[in-house]
Amino acid sequence: MLNLEYIAGFFDGEGCVSVNGRGYLSVLVNGLKCEQVLEELESMFGGSVSTRSSGIHTWTITTRKAQKFLQTILPYLIIKEDVARMGIELADTPKGDKKNEIWWEIHELNLRTSPHAANKGRFKTIEDVSELQSEEGAVTT
Repeated sequence: MLNLEYIAGFFDGEGCVSVNGRGYLSVLVNGLKCEQVLEELESMFGGSVSTRSSGIHTWTITTRKAQKFLQTILPYLIIKEDVARMGIELADTPKGDKKNEIWWEIHELNLRTSPHAANKGRFKTIEDVSELQSEEGAVTT
């Protein structure tokens, strides 16, 4: 079994906190040659491991399980401590302006801490977040 310090270090290097258009929290961890590690994360925390056409393996966990994962590794994070805290807060925040603000902060932190952040460069302003939610049918007020 992996220890929490190792998991936090792996997440610091290869992980990303993400938010979909409906405002749901996701945690993604990529590993080119680390499928065994990702499968261990799946066994410990849930979620699922998939392989992209590029050969990169990805572990994905969502919503409450993602929140629990972030809470568990938070004391050991160095690089992504702030984005993990925002992800934990997002999971408990009802839809609306506050959730959009947290989403924007997560996006900004990802640009600084995740070289392969999902949506990198996709949003230019916080209004882009609200626009995407409207396009995907999310209630934002």
